[in-house]
Amino acid sequence: MMKNLFVFCMALFCLSCLSAQELKCVIKGNIVDLDSPATVFMFVGKDVDSAKVENGQFEITSFKKEPTRAELIVIYGLEGRRSPQISVFLENGIILLKSDTSFSNIVIEGGILNNEFQFLHEKLKPFNLEIDRVFHSSSQLEMTDSLENRLLEEVERIEDKKNAIRLKWINSNPSSLISFFVLKDVAGFDPEPDKIISLFESLDYNIKQSSEGKAYLEFLMKLKATSLGAEATDFSRRDINGNVISLSDFKGKYVLLDFWGSWCGPCRASHPHLRDLHAEYKSKGLEIIGIASEGSNSERARKAWVDAINEDQIEWIHILNDEEKDKQDLVKTYSITAFPTKILLDKDGKIVYRGVGSGSELSDYLKNIFTTDLK
Repeated sequence: MMKNLFVFCMALFCLSCLSAQELKCVIKGNIVDLDSPATVFMFVGKDVDSAKVENGQFEITSFKKEPTRAELIVIYGLEGRRSPQISVFLENGIILLKSDTSFSNIVIEGGILNNEFQFLHEKLKPFNLEIDRVFHSSSQLEMTDSLENRLLEEVERIEDKKNAIRLKWINSNPSSLISFFVLKDVAGFDPEPDKIISLFESLDYNIKQSSEGKAYLEFLMKLKATSLGAEATDFSRRDINGNVISLSDFKGKYVLLDFWGSWCGPCRASHPHLRDLHAEYKSKGLEIIGIASEGSNSERARKAWVDAINEDQIEWIHILNDEEKDKQDLVKTYSITAFPTKILLDKDGKIVYRGVGSGSELSDYLKNIFTTDLK
């Protein structure tokens, strides 16, 4: 009797170990004619792994609870050249990655997910090459605002063609994990929540119930709560001078929330434009609240933040999100996925504009608002 009980308990123990067992993925890479020194960096969310490349060969072993997508970047040569981002799916077994230093003919073999992804990648490849051609040709020209707008329109047109192929893939493969990550590619940095939630709901139950699926749906629901027409979530924080300010204090004014960081080049580049808008519309009822993310709550991070404010001469209200992040993380509250992101609130505290990037279109938007208000 005791022997049978022992066997039964051991069976349960082994079953529990098996259910909790992590998958083991070994990525073996071969990059032809790669200049030394070279290192491969692998990013999975906030996790980073790396491996040195010796004679074009590298190997990275990763343990995960469930399959997921990783991004690889190769830094190589004495000049520290950087490869384009390489997507690979981490699944049980050995994954083989082959490429030359052009990184335009990457072949990934091994595993069902990687085989599926490679098939889709080949369909998208002509459009990726077309985008590369657009950027290469533009680098030979003197950039003007009109040329930049034309190039962006051309890239957007090509991206629309890519998204048509991605959407067809999702509709045809709702049970594939590839479809979930392709959906995120379609969504981009500034998703339309209703559209993407509807697309997400078309995926199979197991995909939606995965840890990443649940987390992404939670993100989309928060984004929906901070999309156009929604009432902005209130917050109270200490500003750069130690004064407590609340968003609700500014009811009756237009408020622009500028999510940025001292480390973010595009954020800093947008400040001269924001200075002009602030100077033109402050007396008419526009307030700007800069909400910075520096990556840590340290004296060094605070100094970088303060120095950037002084250097850029941005004289509006400033909050460092990292300082009271444990109480309320404003980046998560407002579902910020890219910097800079600018969110404009009307006099009632409702969101009337949300955009990623320089916010160059804000000029016309604010001009229209304040012209209408003055009538």
